[in-house]
Amino acid sequence: RNSLIALAPHILIVYTGMLFQSMSYGMLTSLLTYYVANICKPEEEIMGQTLISIMTCGVGATIGNLFGGILQDTLGIEAMLLFVVISTLIGTIIMVFVGYKNIAKI
Repeated sequence: RNSLIALAPHILIVYTGMLFQSMSYGMLTSLLTYYVANICKPEEEIMGQTLISIMTCGVGATIGNLFGGILQDTLGIEAMLLFVVISTLIGTIIMVFVGYKNIAKI
């Protein structure tokens, strides 16, 4: 979805990417809730949810917006969008690697 939005040649492609954004955010929210419920004791679930929200929506968004703005101001919008695509690719590779490693443990 990030690559689709960042590399969009036309506004309809941006809208398609935003549609994927809404669907993936819904999945992320439910999966994080499920994850916290599995790793936390019942009396600590609220704290777990709070910490996940702070890290993903608070700290992560702040750092991303700060560095994205600096990158855009210094190198331009094309460099910032290229960085988004590369970061998304690296994140995907890490998730696939970790997923395969966890599946091998089962």
